[in-house]
Amino acid sequence: MRSVLGGSTALVAAAILASSATASAQDVAPVSPPAPVAAAPTIAPQVLLAGTIVELEITQSVGSKISKRGDRFGIRLVEDLRLAGVVILAAGAEGEGEVTHAAPSKMGGGGGELMLAARFLDRDGVRVPLKAFKVGASGRNNSEASLVVAMVAGPFALFIHGGEVLIPSGTVANAKLAVDLAPPASTVTTSVAEKEPTP
Repeated sequence: MRSVLGGSTALVAAAILASSATASAQDVAPVSPPAPVAAAPTIAPQVLLAGTIVELEITQSVGSKISKRGDRFGIRLVEDLRLAGVVILAAGAEGEGEVTHAAPSKMGGGGGELMLAARFLDRDGVRVPLKAFKVGASGRNNSEASLVVAMVAGPFALFIHGGEVLIPSGTVANAKLAVDLAPPASTVTTSVAEKEPTP
């Protein structure tokens, strides 16, 4: 009889221990690994930023002898300006540059001088201002964001003719946007319409 009771007591004790262990295991919540930190989304610019380089073609000859201060000359955009595949300003857009200084060669031996500035390109009647005009790959910008061409030996020797500076029509140049340039309103309207769900 004693052995039976002893065995029952042992069984009850074992059951209590097992129940306690199960309850303890249930009380401990599983630890989940930390969620990965999502990278911040990259926001594409909505405008072409001021300072964007634009490639131009000079469409009228200018020179130290044939030009004078204040003269305007034609320029043309050579390549499309694009933002995320959208044309912001199409190639062929016309604009103007300005002669800010011109002096013919002097009898005493001084060479001709010429200073040019890109002023604007036209987009649907709105002037897009330019700065930092630069002719060819050897241009030099001064603090006034104009191009100075002087009669000196060096990179501008290509434009020197008989002591005068002459930049012919068709010469490639570049400048920079002076302001941020947003897409045309028509482009924005079309993009929004394409994103709207069809009813």
